[in-house]
Amino acid sequence: MSGPIDDNAGGFILPTHDTAAEDAVQVSPKGASVTAMRALSAAQERRLVEYLESQFLEITRAYKKRAEPSTTLPDLPSYLTTLHPLLALILLIPPVDPSGSLRVSYLLRLTGDFFDGVASYPLISALPGSGKLEASDLVTVENILVQVLDWITELDKGWAAVLNSQSWDSSAKHAGPSYVSSRGVTQTERTRLRSLILQGREKLEDWMGEGPPGVLDADARETFIGGFWRTLSALGANPEDAPLSISGLEDDEESDDDIDYTPGGLVIT
Repeated sequence: MSGPIDDNAGGFILPTHDTAAEDAVQVSPKGASVTAMRALSAAQERRLVEYLESQFLEITRAYKKRAEPSTTLPDLPSYLTTLHPLLALILLIPPVDPSGSLRVSYLLRLTGDFFDGVASYPLISALPGSGKLEASDLVTVENILVQVLDWITELDKGWAAVLNSQSWDSSAKHAGPSYVSSRGVTQTERTRLRSLILQGREKLEDWMGEGPPGVLDADARETFIGGFWRTLSALGANPEDAPLSISGLEDDEESDDDIDYTPGGLVIT
């Protein structure tokens, strides 16, 4: 997978800040300095779309062949590892018109692919004849669950940033400043996102339930199913449609740390 191309060559690296008329103004406290962010140029958008489409196509082809011996994506870790660079790149698209619409549409597409991918790969592909988890199996399961939870957390934070017209800090995996955007996320896109998340939660629950009994205790399951609370909060979703019972989660800077999964949620049966 090739890297972003230089801005002067019409690539799609992060735009520079300046005071051009087409730039969006950063939302700042009264009296604070104001910074501007430029949308991608037409050439940059074209290169970006071509790149993303080619990468999505390549991943989809490999995903469809996941059961074949020659596949490059034989398991969930390989699928998520290959898909992750697209998540990082999409979130870096400027949250200003007209670039912001690309950010939303491609992130919706990637969110659906994430949930479908998790649901399509078994948590435990095979167990010994006894049907019990051995120590090596436990390590594999733990690694997969940690990777999925990391994905959920980053995707949740990413969507919260998009819904609030915020930029993205790729190194810290956290939202940056907010920018004035004339378009934002449409109601149709919000409805689709909410549906993806609620259906995705059901897929996650079914996926975890396919493992041997006792692999995940109730608290561990709750941690996964309770994901995307930041996004649902930003959407203003009805809590009754997506109940959360994880205590201590508040949407502020001090308590916005990742939800850590600990092996204590796994037991060998």
